[in-house]
Amino acid sequence: MPLSKATVTPKVTMSLISPAKGELIALEEVNDPSFSSKLLGDGVAIKPVDGVIKAPCDAIISSVIDSHHAVGMTCENGANILIHVGLDTVNLKGQHFECKVV
Repeated sequence: MPLSKATVTPKVTMSLISPAKGELIALEEVNDPSFSSKLLGDGVAIKPVDGVIKAPCDAIISSVIDSHHAVGMTCENGANILIHVGLDTVNLKGQHFECKVV
């Protein structure tokens, strides 16, 4: 069954800082149709050079996936951001991930 994409009309423009140091990759080049088709929304991919990932803006953490490979956050302007680490990382069941929310 083909993936269908929701139509989203941007309401605001905002600036974000990079959540990680590394090589920036176009989302369309990610080897996962949920991301490359922008089914989950627009964004970028980053090949990190270290193990540190930070929030790209001031936000409230709205969800942390049990396996700690993904964090959802809500920005002050109401925009929702998903930080997702790796492909098929849910299969690691949290192994190798330490989520620190302050």
